[in-house]
Amino acid sequence: MKHAKLLFILLLSICFANAQGITDRLRIALDSMQSKPSLKHASISLYVLNSKTNEIVFDYNSQVGLTPASCQKIITSMAAFEILGNSFQYKTELSYTGTIMNGILEGNLMITGYGDPTLGGWRYASAKDTTVLNGWIAAIKKVGINTINGNIILNANSFSAQPVPGGWPWEDIGNYYGAGCWGLNWHENQYDLTLLPGKKEGEESGIASIKPALSACTIINKVKTGKADAEKDAYIYMPPNASVGFVYGTIPMASKGYTISGSMPNPL
Repeated sequence: MKHAKLLFILLLSICFANAQGITDRLRIALDSMQSKPSLKHASISLYVLNSKTNEIVFDYNSQVGLTPASCQKIITSMAAFEILGNSFQYKTELSYTGTIMNGILEGNLMITGYGDPTLGGWRYASAKDTTVLNGWIAAIKKVGINTINGNIILNANSFSAQPVPGGWPWEDIGNYYGAGCWGLNWHENQYDLTLLPGKKEGEESGIASIKPALSACTIINKVKTGKADAEKDAYIYMPPNASVGFVYGTIPMASKGYTISGSMPNPL
């Protein structure tokens, strides 16, 4: 990821600095990147077109199949703008069954999601959990409901029951960057697991906290304590809809606490 960002920055700098000799500049940037020892065995593919003329500006291994990883987000975003438009907004519906009498709902409250990825998130003030919940409470009270004599039913059926595509690596699925996409999402379908190292090398670590707490799901911690200068290397293994997950790896002995982020097996 670090090298991908570096290449992206180099490409932007070259493209905007001077259009003349862009092919040579791209070749120099790519050669510089490939000369790094950490990329000695890397596979790299780069294909650049002039958007106005469709002229090939640069082509290096364009026919080699590679996993796009986070670069796929660019294609996804472009497709979303093309298909949905720049004014598209997700919706989440509140509805109810039964009747309302004297402020009491004799029936069920339904919360139906249509894929909004921001609900309960921390990136935007309007999407924070307290803001969203307070907005829902205000909407419920506006129609005269003060008490619910029934159930609150979460409906995510607008999306597939399979939240992640086939072929994703097992090492990715249980971690935050492998979070599934559901009809009803919450807190970006992410939780933070904080681990405390043991007092000596080889001891198992302890779980300090899980935020937000996972309901109906147990995490079995198998993370060991490594040397003080060891890499922080721990991964969560838990598929969608699981009731049990595992976390394996090592954390440094000197660490006061190491937080890794996981994907909720089911945000509902």
